[in-house]
Amino acid sequence: MCGKRGPELYERVARCFVEQVLERVPGETLLLTDAYLQFCEYLRSRGMEPVQRRIFKKLVPPVIQQEFELGIRNDIRGLEGAGWHCGWKGIRAVEVEAGGEKN
Repeated sequence: MCGKRGPELYERVARCFVEQVLERVPGETLLLTDAYLQFCEYLRSRGMEPVQRRIFKKLVPPVIQQEFELGIRNDIRGLEGAGWHCGWKGIRAVEVEAGGEKN
């Protein structure tokens, strides 16, 4: 499914990204900025051009909502209490091997 081409390529890749790179971990947080950077790297690793952040925000959060039943939040504290950020509580990005398996 992840390798097929067509007009909905980025939607399919967003679903693959969420399935392969994100996992539910209570107590963890994933900032929107970090998820965006991970997604851009995921695209590059598949020979695709990264998307603009506004496109990412239309693609990935709905898939996270479907997969993990988590909406994006605006009340996540940055490192050492440095301001408020957007993101998700209860999920994190994991290392992915070349074959697409989570570590």
